[in-house]
Amino acid sequence: MRPIDPYSYHCGVMDSFCEIVGAGVKPMALSHPFASPEERAEYREYAAKMAGQYGVLLAEEDSLPVTPLFPADACEGAYVFLFIGSQAVQERYRALRDRTAELRRTGQYDLQSRLESARELGRLLGYTPEATERMIAANLEA
Repeated sequence: MRPIDPYSYHCGVMDSFCEIVGAGVKPMALSHPFASPEERAEYREYAAKMAGQYGVLLAEEDSLPVTPLFPADACEGAYVFLFIGSQAVQERYRALRDRTAELRRTGQYDLQSRLESARELGRLLGYTPEATERMIAANLEA
């Protein structure tokens, strides 16, 4: 099998996710995380081109909301692109991100809040309820 260079791989993933979000299959999608803001910046022009081609919104995040949907260490310092299907989805994501951060900051991020945040993030990413629950269970056990 012919090797795929990392740049081409990431570009292919972004193209696919933009197409899926643009077609309405998922409300939003995440790029794979990059190691630094500088590495992510190398892909910005391509990400913007794909977002424009498929009619999706593009945003950047330096950390994802910490929920049991994903391992915590995968969320903090996750330099990603968000491919978002609509302004309403973007507003839901920002509300989730801000609410989660505030609950964590004030020490009120209890198990119930964590589960609610994880399920909302799963819905935003278009995951089935069953897949979301499997992912939550795996991360709560870890």
